[in-house]
Amino acid sequence: MESYLGVMEIKEKKDIKSFSVKWRPVGIAAVAIAVPAVFVLLTRWKDENIRFEKALKEINPVEQRAVGQLQRLKYFDEPKKAAAMLKDSTMNDWKMIESRLNKVEPFDLNEENLRRKELMQEYVKLRLDETQVLYQALTENTNRYDKQLEEIITKIEDILASLNS
Repeated sequence: MESYLGVMEIKEKKDIKSFSVKWRPVGIAAVAIAVPAVFVLLTRWKDENIRFEKALKEINPVEQRAVGQLQRLKYFDEPKKAAAMLKDSTMNDWKMIESRLNKVEPFDLNEENLRRKELMQEYVKLRLDETQVLYQALTENTNRYDKQLEEIITKIEDILASLNS
């Protein structure tokens, strides 16, 4: 019996050794693939967050210009001139901001920047809606859209409060 167990132990050690010899290249290959993959994913994650921050810096002056144009509407004597500015400039600014935000890949952003991106996209969508409704109100020279504008502005203010908190 003892010799039988002794032979079994040797046989098991040979099996383990042959197993490790057979699978060693696979293990090395797995590590060789996993380490660079993790590095690439971490680098891409960091790079995308940097790209997002850069995008925010690029769109900030455009946003300021668009908001400034909305604030100057009250100084226009003729509604058609104000409407032309909205159509020719303000609307294009918001669309450019929307396009720039959409270029940032959301799945590579950290949680905080993903939240900021989603809020910014909603904010820009609301600004586009606001600009479109203002354009309609000015071209039709009516107060019919005042309630709709108030609702949009309230949503914008809520998003801005969330972004600043």
